Amino acid sequence: MRVHLSKLGLLSILLLSGCGGSSDDVSQADSIDLNIPQDYEINLDVNNRGGVYYEIFVRAFADSTQSLDGIGDFRGVEEKIPYLQDLGVEGVWLMPIMESSSYHGYNVDNYYAVERDYGTMEHFESMMAAFDAANIDVILDLVINHTGNMVEYFKKSAAYVTGRDRSPENERYADWYTWKDYNPGPGTSTQGTYRQFENTGYYYLANFDGAMPDLNLDNPEVREEILNIAKFWLDKGVHGFRLDATLWFYENNTRKNIEFLRWFCEEVKKMHPEAYIVGETWTGDALVAEYYESGIDSQFWFGGAEVNGYFHSAALNNNGKLIAQQIVNYDKQIKRFNPNALNSAFLSNHDNNRSGGYAAFDRDEGKQKLAASMYLLTPGVPFIYYGEEIGLKGSGRDENKRLPMIWQEAHTTHETTPVRGSDYQMRYQVNKGAHDLLEEPFSLTNHYRKVISIRNEYPGFRRADVEVFDTGIVPFAGLRFIEPSFPNGEIIVIHNVGLETRTIDIDPSYVIIEEINTEQLRPILENGSLTLERNSTVILTKGS
Repeated sequence: MRVHLSKLGLLSILLLSGCGGSSDDVSQADSIDLNIPQDYEINLDVNNRGGVYYEIFVRAFADSTQSLDGIGDFRGVEEKIPYLQDLGVEGVWLMPIMESSSYHGYNVDNYYAVERDYGTMEHFESMMAAFDAANIDVILDLVINHTGNMVEYFKKSAAYVTGRDRSPENERYADWYTWKDYNPGPGTSTQGTYRQFENTGYYYLANFDGAMPDLNLDNPEVREEILNIAKFWLDKGVHGFRLDATLWFYENNTRKNIEFLRWFCEEVKKMHPEAYIVGETWTGDALVAEYYESGIDSQFWFGGAEVNGYFHSAALNNNGKLIAQQIVNYDKQIKRFNPNALNSAFLSNHDNNRSGGYAAFDRDEGKQKLAASMYLLTPGVPFIYYGEEIGLKGSGRDENKRLPMIWQEAHTTHETTPVRGSDYQMRYQVNKGAHDLLEEPFSLTNHYRKVISIRNEYPGFRRADVEVFDTGIVPFAGLRFIEPSFPNGEIIVIHNVGLETRTIDIDPSYVIIEEINTEQLRPILENGSLTLERNSTVILTKGS
């Protein structure tokens, strides 16, 4: 039987049992059951380049110790960078941080200024410098399908179109938005939704809200301004962008949407060749895959996410064979359109009910840990929504999905106030915070640290191809990852998605190189037989 021990744990046992240790120490070492791990045995001797990103809503994440006004800010995020380093993430996605009249920031009123609730531009630059020192990349939410209705572009456009001020300065912006001098009637998914401008006879395209007028992306000046905005933030040290609402660039016109994405990606890469761009194409797998034809680096995998997504369904139905096939099928599907496609798997985000409240996870934290193992160990660049690693909950209206991060149960330093409009019953919220859970060896937070550390140790997961590894039983999800940097060019990952310990026959040349002991018992690999506990994961390769 092979026993996988952390270097530190093995060294401790050897030291205790060697000359120089007391007889009590030796007795204690002899009594350790090597089949029962004492913690997740996280490898701390790896960098953070495993490709995991972490989504942050600044307003809800951390209130700085300098302000303590209940509003998250840049200085609060900066103070929590050591936590993000400990978690092991490679990058963070900051939800909109530009000046806006809304709490969420998706109606931008000034693309060259930061939201004043979050601090000053100097505070932003200080935070960026701290992220750079920590070797953590930052991407920004870039909202270019629409603007806010208080942005200068729209105010000047409206003034000219409605005849209130037809100066040459305003005329330049007339065609930056789509206007009609009649009521087009009810909106449709292909024609869009128009809103009346104040009490005039003019209507403007605004698919999401009257405060979010859609830009005319066919206008060359609009495209030029978009690139100016991108360059401004890239020059501030930003590593790339998350693009909002890609389906709506041209009202679900797939060909035009892909053309625009291709143009944007190519132009940004000219400015910053290593820029990372991920798109929100909120639709089914087949159409998301098609958008990879644009050359975009990543798209969020909505098929795997949310309460009805593949990962929660696998945990709920105990079907490992099916989730393995779904992961492989989707990876092949997107790479048919772009061989360099990087899938971005996730469980939930700021628009979804939080995964901590999903049925399988709410009943069984082991299932929650299992889902984290499954989605984080997929090819590409997976994303964690802040608080997912502590089981944070929230459902219903959007404000409830963006509740304050909890840092410690005992006191409220750094904690923020729920945004106005939230009606979530906080008695259902988790009590323990991230720093509390770091002290518990087998907590959900340490589980995330463990899985991320494996990706960091084997960064080839990002670019790996994947195949189904047939385990012979339905509860086991078997995956073969193929990438030149892996030992012998491949790694086998097996998750036990079932309800009980199971044993399978396996090629005796395989050896265990990592294990995720969710149930606090080690896998047993002996004479071509592998025994794996429920909710647990083992990683193997061929022995030398």
